[in-house]
Amino acid sequence: MKNYVHKSEYFCGNKINQYGLEHGYVDYATLAKSFDAVLNNNIIQKADDWEVVNGLDYDEETDDYKEIFQYFIISESGFQTLSDCTDELVYYSEELGIYLWCIDHLGTSWDYVLTDIKIELDKLNNEHSIINYITRCNVKIQRYSV
Repeated sequence: MKNYVHKSEYFCGNKINQYGLEHGYVDYATLAKSFDAVLNNNIIQKADDWEVVNGLDYDEETDDYKEIFQYFIISESGFQTLSDCTDELVYYSEELGIYLWCIDHLGTSWDYVLTDIKIELDKLNNEHSIINYITRCNVKIQRYSV
């Protein structure tokens, strides 16, 4: 497991949703916004040379291969994001020259599925967030001097 820790409310320029912030992990919806991904569940049948380039497709505990529900074609920069920050399963086919992001969960909105990217906001970031919230909501603050 990668130990990438993210230190901002934004991931690759996208605001992490409230559920992710509350639980301390980047959500799949935010992760997916950080690169282009095209759903193509049939592409896996178009080549025979798929190689695991990130993550694992085999679970030694259960002695079984992961069940994959969706395949997304992603760019090299999308692959780089996933490989730098996560253990998400990604295949590569040299024959086709494409990366496939393999999704092993189904049925829950990606807003409520958390990645393994931990969020740790420091005090400065939290204060900055409060200032942004106050500014955005037009809350008036009165400062008192003693």
